[in-house]
Amino acid sequence: MSRNRIAISVTVTALLLAAIVILRAFIFEFLIISGDSMNPTLVHGDRILVNKLAYRSRVPEKGDIVAFKMGLKTIVKRVVSVPGDIVEVRNGRLYCNGKAFASNSNSHNPHRRSYGPIEVRNRHVFVVGDNMVLSADSRDFGTIPYQDIIGRAFFIYFPPKRIGKLERIKGET
Repeated sequence: MSRNRIAISVTVTALLLAAIVILRAFIFEFLIISGDSMNPTLVHGDRILVNKLAYRSRVPEKGDIVAFKMGLKTIVKRVVSVPGDIVEVRNGRLYCNGKAFASNSNSHNPHRRSYGPIEVRNRHVFVVGDNMVLSADSRDFGTIPYQDIIGRAFFIYFPPKRIGKLERIKGET
């Protein structure tokens, strides 16, 4: 192999590594789901992509799946309420602005304590897991400030049988 080919190979490899580092640092976060609080949308072991640029030009919306920092942990949950919304848990059911939230069969937990009502503060969101029975979420740790949100989860890339786009849902009945 000639010196030129070696130099080209090293240069191309270095550029690819730099591109991966830049993508990882500024554009995408790669996460592995731990636990079942987002089941059935996300299951333990799913590997997902998070768009770090999603909220540079807009704010989180109801139904978005967001990744956020809580201490040293990164957590993934669904946004169910935005600033100005009134959130309450009565008889184990979550209500947003007086409407029951029922995105899936795991949303009702008659044994869960009551919560609220509270008004979601400015520049905060209220998040819950899709499997509300197993989820530790805003009912436990409060609303999430925008500045703690890393980005919007948008794609499952592993395992192969689960590859696909993550959809936003409204969740209100």
